[in-house]
Amino acid sequence: MPDELCAEVRDTAEVVSYDWGMVPVAARIGGTGRMTALFPKDGSYAVPLTAAVLARERVDGGDTVSLRLGFNGVD
Repeated sequence: MPDELCAEVRDTAEVVSYDWGMVPVAARIGGTGRMTALFPKDGSYAVPLTAAVLARERVDGGDTVSLRLGFNGVD
C-alpha cells in the first residue's frame, strides 16, 4: 500500500480495527470483489489476496495491481 494512503488507514483503524490491528475492508481487483482485512506490516498495510483471485484476474508474482478498497463499519 502506498505511503500516502497509510495515514488514512491508520486513522480509520483506530475506529474499526480488531485483533492485531486488522482493518476490515471490501476489496476489488479487476472484476473480483471480496471481504478481507488489511494487516499492518513494516509500517504499512498488506492486502491478502487468495490464489483463486490472483488466477481469476491473471496476476503473477511481482505484478503491480490496482485495488479499490472500502472501509467496513465506518459511518
